[in-house]
Amino acid sequence: VSDTGKIIGDGFELEVRAMYTYQDFYIHEGFLIHGEAEAIKAGSAVTAEVDAERRWDIMRNHTVTHLTHTALRKVLGSHIKQSGSYVGPEHMRFDFPHHQPMTLAEIRAVEEIVNNEIIKGTNVNTEVMDIEAARKTGAMALFGEKYDEKVRVVSVGDFSKELCGGTHVSSISQIGPFFITLETGIASGVRRLEAITGRKAIEYMLDAKKYRQDVAGIIGRPEQDSLAGVKQLKEEHSVLQKEL
Repeated sequence: VSDTGKIIGDGFELEVRAMYTYQDFYIHEGFLIHGEAEAIKAGSAVTAEVDAERRWDIMRNHTVTHLTHTALRKVLGSHIKQSGSYVGPEHMRFDFPHHQPMTLAEIRAVEEIVNNEIIKGTNVNTEVMDIEAARKTGAMALFGEKYDEKVRVVSVGDFSKELCGGTHVSSISQIGPFFITLETGIASGVRRLEAITGRKAIEYMLDAKKYRQDVAGIIGRPEQDSLAGVKQLKEEHSVLQKEL
């Protein structure tokens, strides 16, 4: 997805909601939040400010997509190939061919592999080279993508290497925690995975902690015993229903 932010000029301020290309032009789409439209003309822009926090969210979710791709291949097999994806500030989405739903154990294994890699803090390296030279390094190309003679190779140590032109963090430690929030089928033999990182993942962790604390408080047990307490309540409820 494109960056958002502001373009500020002499007599106007534009809130940029999207940016895209058309032929040889870069089109900025947004709302005029100050000044008159007539003030916007060639040479009138003074500064352009990118929404930095949103861009960081995008970079985290993009780099973790590469890590997830490798982790899925380690857990499910070498047949895993990206067959669609979305990278935005709120989450990342990854589509891949697989013959059955992932088990909870497989999902946890992917999360563990990615999170264990993140805490290593490996630098993300980018290099521009010829397409043939890139293929010889073992860099993964996406099926169906068209590449120029010169390509950009994004690598994370010995863990991941892909052809990619997108924006990434400089160190994978900047991704923060990683959690898979959805795994579902979208077509015959195609699965979809969604995941969160950074600020969203921290919010997810804190909400999960509060949920455990609330459950423990309701049943009057320590957090580590709360699941056993819920199971006991369910069993007692079932017995009482039968007696009733």
